[in-house]
Amino acid sequence: MSSLHGFELPFFAELENSQRILIAGAGGGFDVFTGLPLYFLLKASGRDAYLANLSFSSLPDSVGRRLAPGLLEVTADSQGYAYYFPEQVLASWFRQQGEEVSIYSFHRMGVKPLLAGYRELVRELNLDTVILVDGGTDSLMRGDEAGLGTPFEDMASVAAVRIGRRGKRSRSEFGSQERKPRHSRAGGNPEQTPRAIHCLDFRLRGNDVAILARCLVRAYL
Repeated sequence: MSSLHGFELPFFAELENSQRILIAGAGGGFDVFTGLPLYFLLKASGRDAYLANLSFSSLPDSVGRRLAPGLLEVTADSQGYAYYFPEQVLASWFRQQGEEVSIYSFHRMGVKPLLAGYRELVRELNLDTVILVDGGTDSLMRGDEAGLGTPFEDMASVAAVRIGRRGKRSRSEFGSQERKPRHSRAGGNPEQTPRAIHCLDFRLRGNDVAILARCLVRAYL
C-alpha cells in the first residue's frame, strides 16, 4: 500500500493507517463530487474507498437497496427523478469508465436518523474512517453569519459523525452498544473502530467542521 506522506497536509498523516474509508458529501447536492480527487488518490494508494452523499433527490424504495430507513444504495441502474439525481449521474459515469461504484445516499433528514444511517454503513462496509466533504463553505459556519446558504444539511452531517465517534474507548465510535466482530458483506477484516476525520480549512484551526475538499484539490493537483 502506498504511503501518503508525500503530501504535506496533516490530514494525510491522519489517513496513513486508514484502509477502508468512506467519503461522504455533507451538504447534499453535488458535494460528493468534490471528494472525487481524494477518492481516486486513496484508491491509487491501495486503499478501499467508498462514496456517500446527503441527497436532495427523492429516494423511494424503487431507487435501490435500502440499508436503513434513511439510507439507500444508488447504482447506475437506479431510476429516480431524471431532472436532478447527482448520485445516479455519478454512478453512471463510473460505469462508462468500466467500474461499478455505488453511491450510498442519505435522505435529507435530522441528526438522529443520519447517525443511524452512518452506523449501518459502517457495519455494512466495515469502515475504519469517515471523511465529510463540502463543496462550499456552509460546513465552516456557526449559524449567525449573514447570507447563509443551506447550512442545516452540513451541520446535521457534521453533528451525526461527531456524535458517532464519541463514547468509551472500549466501544465503537459509531455505535453506542457493544457488538461482536463480524465479517461484512464487503469483505475484509472483522469490524474495526471507525475514525471521523475533522481536518478543516487551510488554516487548520482545529474546529469541528468538515473538510473543504477544494483545499485538498489545490494541495495535490
